[in-house]
Amino acid sequence: TPNQPYTPNINRISLDYRASAEINPLLNGSVADDVSADALLHIHPFGVEALYPAAQDKPLYLLPQYAYQGNLFIGIEANDLAGALTLFFYLADDIVRQDPEIDPEIAWFYLAGDSWRQLSADRIHLDTTAGFLSSGIVTLDIPADMERCDRIMPGELYWLRVSARKDLHGFCSCYAIQPHAVKLTRVLHDRHSAIARPAEAGRWQPMATIPGIDGIYQAGQPFAGRIKESRSELTTRLAERLRHKNRALTAWDYERLVLEHFPQLAKVKCFSHMTSNSKTPRPGHVLIVVVPRFDSAVTGACEKLVVSSLELHGIKEFVQELATPFLRIEVRNPLYEQVQVRCTVRFAGGFKTGFYFNRLDYDISNFICPWRETGYRARFGWSIRQKDVESYIRGLDYVEFITDFSMLHITQDNAGRYSLGDTARDRQDAKVVIGPRYPWSLAVPARQHYIEATTSARPIEPQVTGIDELEIGNTFIIIGNSGYGEKE
Repeated sequence: TPNQPYTPNINRISLDYRASAEINPLLNGSVADDVSADALLHIHPFGVEALYPAAQDKPLYLLPQYAYQGNLFIGIEANDLAGALTLFFYLADDIVRQDPEIDPEIAWFYLAGDSWRQLSADRIHLDTTAGFLSSGIVTLDIPADMERCDRIMPGELYWLRVSARKDLHGFCSCYAIQPHAVKLTRVLHDRHSAIARPAEAGRWQPMATIPGIDGIYQAGQPFAGRIKESRSELTTRLAERLRHKNRALTAWDYERLVLEHFPQLAKVKCFSHMTSNSKTPRPGHVLIVVVPRFDSAVTGACEKLVVSSLELHGIKEFVQELATPFLRIEVRNPLYEQVQVRCTVRFAGGFKTGFYFNRLDYDISNFICPWRETGYRARFGWSIRQKDVESYIRGLDYVEFITDFSMLHITQDNAGRYSLGDTARDRQDAKVVIGPRYPWSLAVPARQHYIEATTSARPIEPQVTGIDELEIGNTFIIIGNSGYGEKE
């Protein structure tokens, strides 16, 4: 049998202990070998820095000091790193800085002796990213005292750091960083030759063996250049030149001049006497909205395509030279208004698998997406009729019955305020139409549509979407209002 339960004789015990130590920063690092000596350590996000005792003289702080709000750490594996180093930053055009000429206060640092040392301005030989607003090459002159470190940063690597003091939201997202980058420009000796599509990544080979080069890799997509114009395009360009005479007077002039000079654009719309910050007419102002070209082979989902800040600034400077100096010109990307379809369907043959849910979601997005050929195209002044979308779904071969149909309309203004419209509020109107909140907006599908399956053919009246059916990060709106009703 087990022993009887033990009954303790002590109900409470406490211990009071006090200790103190004195650290003299004036002492040198000779006491570092004494394991019983006191020490001061700074715990950093990627390692630990021994601050005292230390053999080197540097300012001593109780807490780690971070002078910059944002930091990008770049670790480089190499036998020896000194001299010229080129880094290619492959960035996404997902940030538009209002004024690209504003200095974002970017500083470069290198790690040596467990401390970050700033690179002087004369060691930054080239920076074509314009403050990390677009993909480009940065060429640095690495000092000879740069060392590997495995204490405050992990691994036996050489470390670089790019830091910014403020406005961290004004930098583009980064796809990749590649070292030893060079820019190649294709030159056609025969001016009558057409510019062919650049070679794909992984297919580059040197014409002769280059010592020390293991391979050549293409980072990012090719840019600039244009296809040789055809006879009809030449005729069109000459006719347009005779009409606008290389001067920007009418809205038509602005659009044709910008499209001709910037071949990377797919659509340009000019709004006279308008600004993006006012709904009332503003004489003396011109608003130009540009849409970039898209590659269906590269663009998978229906993305919100934007033009980078540098390109917007370049377009504005180009137009300003051809227009009257008394005119105020604004060049911007379109606003994107999201549309979400909500319905209940019965799949043909009783299918209920996730494959048909995903396929229907994909087909609906393609129909609404402005970059696809199947439905509404990229145009300003758009309108989406509820009956058109419902008829399109009803005509799909794997959909047998559809009911409980409605659409949500999600918009955002320049101040960041959202609005949510629901066509279920106007279900009595057979001609429910969703239109743009702003003339310079385009419609795109929501990230995911709300689709339910049923086995019956019983009609269901659509109900106004409640808060329990909204998705955080997609359709959940805290405060907003719209023409279809108000939802908070």
